[in-house]
Amino acid sequence: MMSGTIFDIKRYAIHDGTGIRTTVFFKGCPLRCMWCHNPEGLSCKPQLGYTQNTCMQCQRCIHVCRKKNLSLDNGSITIGQNCDLCEDCIDICPTNSLKMIGQTITLAQLEEIIKKDMIFYDTTDGGVTFSGGEVFLQPEFLRESLKLCHELGLHTTIESSFMTDFNWIEQVIPYVDQFIVDIKLMDEAMHQKYTGCKNQVILNNIRQLSTYDVPLLIRTPLIPNITATKENLQEIGAFLRSLPRKIEIELLNYNPLAESKYPMIQEEYQLKGAKPFSSKEMNVFEQYVKGEKDVV
Repeated sequence: MMSGTIFDIKRYAIHDGTGIRTTVFFKGCPLRCMWCHNPEGLSCKPQLGYTQNTCMQCQRCIHVCRKKNLSLDNGSITIGQNCDLCEDCIDICPTNSLKMIGQTITLAQLEEIIKKDMIFYDTTDGGVTFSGGEVFLQPEFLRESLKLCHELGLHTTIESSFMTDFNWIEQVIPYVDQFIVDIKLMDEAMHQKYTGCKNQVILNNIRQLSTYDVPLLIRTPLIPNITATKENLQEIGAFLRSLPRKIEIELLNYNPLAESKYPMIQEEYQLKGAKPFSSKEMNVFEQYVKGEKDVV
């Protein structure tokens, strides 16, 4: 049976589409956004994760590791490059400070999980959302998962960067009730600098999807001094107004909570000290996107 790699399933989600939803997070992403809110979803493969604040430094994991891949440095466990994911260290850890990030799941297992939440969908206009990472890095599993939800009569939403071939998008359109797509930066050089990829594929896919009669919501994460600039937001607004139909946009305030996830995968967060915007600032950003010329 077809299977995919995920890193989380969030039940009773309320920010990933309408109503109460089950959000399935696919593992793997082609982008490397400096502010990524789900860094544990970047790698396509399962990986060992570590939580320092629950670790009692007993070093049992170090002694049990057959690859000699773990060490204690400055009060924290360091994970080397030779992990074979045997899970011996996870099994022996008394405080569950080590865990596997990512698992393989079959369509049958996914269906079982979804059915547990179906009672909430009808009463709240909810359903199932597929997010990531990037869902289109596992296009066949995505398509079959959407078909499954369609057969169950469930509302479906995709959250994507759209860094993919439009052929894959076209294949899932019959099974998707809403697309939620990011536009982060309009300037191609800036997009490559801060996400690791150029943006023409993304913008072209949005243009093409806008010719289809399917709900599409654009989201822009507001990152201080990067995406949250007058020029960038005005260019995004102008791009959306150039499309053949009206496309809604949602501006997402900067969320500093992502920083706490990076030590888990032993990566350093690059935007330390950045803060969310005030309501007044958010209102100004909204005006930029709308193209209101009197905003300074």
